[in-house]
Amino acid sequence: MANGTLKLKPSRTKWILIGLMFVGLAVGMGLMAVTSTAPIERDALILIGALVLLFVIGAVVSFLMLSPNFAYVLLTPTGFTIRTLLKRKEYRWREAEEFHAATLRGTPWVVFTLSREGKVNLPETSLRGLNKAVSGVDDNLPDTYGMSAEELAELMNQWKKRSTGAVQ
Repeated sequence: MANGTLKLKPSRTKWILIGLMFVGLAVGMGLMAVTSTAPIERDALILIGALVLLFVIGAVVSFLMLSPNFAYVLLTPTGFTIRTLLKRKEYRWREAEEFHAATLRGTPWVVFTLSREGKVNLPETSLRGLNKAVSGVDDNLPDTYGMSAEELAELMNQWKKRSTGAVQ
């Protein structure tokens, strides 16, 4: 924690393993095409090439997740910032209700609903509407950052309480 802030980063082990899995799949598909003794039809070769490219992209993104500024949640006295691959979302603590651990399709997440102020200040998006319809919440944290969902929800609630005086 520096200057009253805390930066949570994705699990290095998780993303290294995912990256290595993508590298393995890309190498395996490439070797399958190169070492095949049977002739490979043009359409099959195009499909193999597309899959290799997809796996390489997956590996690159996985290894980018290890960069300190690529993906994180930054907690500050005034709010939190969620940084992901393609976007950055900022919330003030008072714009979010209490944080909860939830399991959606077998995956643990930390979820939250926007407060009245958050619903007024933050524009409604189609993704937020879909989240609300499917899960009953407005948003979620994209990772658990090496913690259990329960631990992360408790940490988020502690920061919110420290900032606002009480969890609403």
